[in-house]
Parts: sequence; C-alpha cells; structure tokens
Amino acid sequence: MHGLNVNFSVSNLFAARIAKGLIGECVLCTPRQEVTLNKLLAYIQEKRPDLYRLAIAKYLQYSGIELPPDELVKLKRLEKEEGIVTDSPQ
Repeated sequence: MHGLNVNFSVSNLFAARIAKGLIGECVLCTPRQEVTLNKLLAYIQEKRPDLYRLAIAKYLQYSGIELPPDELVKLKRLEKEEGIVTDSPQ
C-alpha cells in the first residue's frame, strides 16, 4: 500500500514552513521547497481531508483564533482516532 507516513513531531523549522504553507505564504521556503510543500499539502488535502482540516484548525488555534465549540469536539475526536498528540495553544 502506498501512502503518506507523516510524523507529527516535526522540528520547529519544518513546522514553521508547513504552517505558512497552509495559507500559501511560505516566505521561508526556497522555490524547490515551496513546490514540494504544495505537492505534499495537495496530497494530504485529497487523500486525508480530515487531517488537512485538523492542520488548518491547529494553525488557527495557534494564531489565537477561537474555533466553535462543536468544531473543537470534532477535532479532539479526530486526534484520538488518529492517535495524534498535539500541544494545546497557550
């Protein structure tokens, strides 16, 4: 089976690129990294839209944007189902 094995405990350097890439502003990326990042994000969005949605929600939370309570419940359930451990925003 061909799939994407993503390790969610990535370095701060990579996390910063992914976060900016989610909103299309990867100023830290080289042109080659930007192409690779766009392919990776498109793959995740197509094959695992639930994880893509989780990544967007986490980015919004870390940016200080509150999510609706019902969305938080869905995200917590998805994290548990997927076995994803994330830090809660301060």
